Amino acid sequence: MIRPSRISRDGGFTLAETLVALAVIGLMAMLLFEGLRLGGKVWTGLSARAAAIDEISTARRLTRTLLDQAYPLPAPTAQGFRVDFRGEATGVAFWTPPPEIWPNPGGIIQARLRIETQEGRRNLVLTLSEDFSDPAKSEAFVLLRNVEGATLEYFGSSGGWSASWIDHATLPSLVRLVVTFPSGDQRHWPELVVAPKIELDTECVADPLTQRCRGR
Repeated sequence: MIRPSRISRDGGFTLAETLVALAVIGLMAMLLFEGLRLGGKVWTGLSARAAAIDEISTARRLTRTLLDQAYPLPAPTAQGFRVDFRGEATGVAFWTPPPEIWPNPGGIIQARLRIETQEGRRNLVLTLSEDFSDPAKSEAFVLLRNVEGATLEYFGSSGGWSASWIDHATLPSLVRLVVTFPSGDQRHWPELVVAPKIELDTECVADPLTQRCRGR
């Protein structure tokens, strides 16, 4: 004769065993969920960091290209002809061959790089234009968003760095750009130093009416 307790043991799990199994399954599910959540945070962080690195890399490459090809367009002043290059600590404006983001290739255009406040944030903005006096011929591009500030310096014949470069007969030998970010921001901008390569256009004959080289 088979005892009832034997039948109960072989026929399934006891209530205590079922509760233990459910608790173990619940613990494993919780650990799996925490693992997936942590993995999601890590992936999001890595993606954000990769995007920030790409943004900085693109901004540096474009800035270097434009300053490297800065064009020393002569402009008449009270002191004689000077290159049309306005460099200040907070921004710089100059002539340059258009980059790939400009829709009309060929010739030279004006470029302006400076910090601008947009929607409560300070952004590093590049403005390209055929004529800054006409807004319809200008287009702005945000290179870096939410920055603390940007400082430009210029190295010339005096043998030292200066906070400005205005009304000079030549372009500066070097241009240095330092960008800083708000406290806690993990982005990093290595110091960027560019040496403009184009020399003064000696064949330019300035037109006093257009303020440009005649026939160009």
